[in-house]
Amino acid sequence: MQYKKSSSRKRFQQQIMELFRSIEDAECNLSQQTRLRDMVFQAAIFRASAELEILIKIQNETWLQQAHKNKLAHKIPDPLVGYIAAEAFSTSFRKHAFSGNELELCNNIVKTHKARPILSRPSEINFPFAVSIIHKDVAYPSAKNIDRLLKRIGVSGGINQISARLRVDAETLVEKIQSARTALAHSFAGQMTFIDVRDILWSTLKLGRALDQIMFDNVAKHVDVSCWN
Repeated sequence: MQYKKSSSRKRFQQQIMELFRSIEDAECNLSQQTRLRDMVFQAAIFRASAELEILIKIQNETWLQQAHKNKLAHKIPDPLVGYIAAEAFSTSFRKHAFSGNELELCNNIVKTHKARPILSRPSEINFPFAVSIIHKDVAYPSAKNIDRLLKRIGVSGGINQISARLRVDAETLVEKIQSARTALAHSFAGQMTFIDVRDILWSTLKLGRALDQIMFDNVAKHVDVSCWN
């Protein structure tokens, strides 16, 4: 199946290209005002990290919402079905861990399944379902979280797939992006040059491209390309 760029990636690219223009303007026009120039550089890094996080959220929420709309929820990948079910049943198991009441646990599981029959794979899920669950606890785009998220939606070896597509070590790439952001957030980053910031923006752009391609392949394989937008 030929890859189709998502609308969320198109938006992401536009935002990152704006950041390129911002740092280029700062380098050219604020060379004598280093404090202001550095503020533009720092803001670009924070913004790029935020845009990557937004991209990942929108990518996944969009195809999952579309699967509901197209009545293709029965094709949601098994790992995600299992995760949704585990989250639905978690309250019952927490109560049981506290009370030890086995009958209450069994009754609660049955009630939960009747209200949210995800494991029975209905073609149309007609119970309350927050698509944001797809990136619960993994929204921050660290290498570990990206790998967890990809596994959750049925992509095995996600970080390795990114490495193969970009022909670089993906963990190192993600670490470079997030280390710069973390250093700035804690005010212990050294002076960053235009070349440093440009490199981080390019790395962020490439990572977004690889994630979009991987997620497209996953949706096309498990669900349907009609759910990709």
